[in-house]
Amino acid sequence: MIGFGIAWASMMGIPYIMVANSIPSSKNGIYMGIVNMMIVIPMILQTLSFGSIYKYILGSDPSNALRFGGMLLFLAALATLRIKTNDVEIE
Repeated sequence: MIGFGIAWASMMGIPYIMVANSIPSSKNGIYMGIVNMMIVIPMILQTLSFGSIYKYILGSDPSNALRFGGMLLFLAALATLRIKTNDVEIE
């Protein structure tokens, strides 16, 4: 559970850190709101759909759900390698 807590904190905080240097300070609130939507909308979709995935695809087996989550976290980690950063000085 400690590992889960660390992962959850990273999933919630890292996206903001990744874009913080790339956005103009005058539009900070707008862009952070958009980043927040990119976090919240998938969470809502997951909440609405995972019950069916768990029942029909994962066979209602908790170990399959953990494997599925681990696989998705690994794919997310690979996807972050494709992110290009711009070194922008903050005003």
